[in-house]
Amino acid sequence: MTTAFPERKSAVLSKAPSFSLGVDGGGTSTTAVLVDTHTRAEIARTTSSSTNRNSVGAEQALQTLRSLVSDTLAAAALPATAEDLASVCLCMSGVDTPADAERLAGQVETWFPMQTVVRVSNDAAAALASGTGGAPCGCVLIAGTGTLAYARSAEGREARASGWGPAFLDGGSGYDLGQRALAAVARAADGRAPAAINLSHKLCSHCGADSPEDLLRWAYADTMNSCGLDGKFDMVLAGGLLEDHTIYSRMVAEQISAALPEANVIRPQVDAALAAALLAAVNAKGIAGQSTSSS
Repeated sequence: MTTAFPERKSAVLSKAPSFSLGVDGGGTSTTAVLVDTHTRAEIARTTSSSTNRNSVGAEQALQTLRSLVSDTLAAAALPATAEDLASVCLCMSGVDTPADAERLAGQVETWFPMQTVVRVSNDAAAALASGTGGAPCGCVLIAGTGTLAYARSAEGREARASGWGPAFLDGGSGYDLGQRALAAVARAADGRAPAAINLSHKLCSHCGADSPEDLLRWAYADTMNSCGLDGKFDMVLAGGLLEDHTIYSRMVAEQISAALPEANVIRPQVDAALAAALLAAVNAKGIAGQSTSSS
């Protein structure tokens, strides 16, 4: 599913930006980080509960988000109406379509001055930026409780695959792996399957792949191709199953490198909330650059 998330059209900044705010909104908790736009130094950080509208409801999610933003700005003695709040970037779970992003942006942008740039996207954007240092271009593979592949080209085209949740059996997620392991144990215990089960051959045969490594390209090539990624690109491995250097994580990295030699496999260098703030700083710099070039 290809999506292009909206960015608020704002007036040209009347003075140089000073602060940028990023929010990583998860299904369990939400963290906001305020940074200096120029130096990217972290100034304030606040954490609260879930802001996923699918989990807690739209009204509760918005209320929690607004309180979190206010608390973070207050920690830096910066009011929400401050004109030197240059940019806000909200990377939120539960924002899965352009309509979702448009709706939330329309609600949130009223909290800030007109010159504040507000951008809303899925939390996968923060996961990507956590590995690229704020550069919003590349591909990220997230494997934790769920799985999601997300890619963004330098031109701003976006694409994603999976991330539908456990009801749709997100392949390779912690939920999926655990469910499959339990099912295999149950089948073996019942005598319905041998204790040692080799699924690789059957899976490759079903997908028309010659080897397990080929499954990576089969599964994710459309995601990268649909947003126009070509040549070398960053591939960020994020999520609880992939961030640590476990056997599973190493196996995934090796298979990606074998199947996608053009991918530069990297892992997060900062947490997702700070990455969202870095994205906000990039957005602010972009607006400032447009102002300079047009003057």
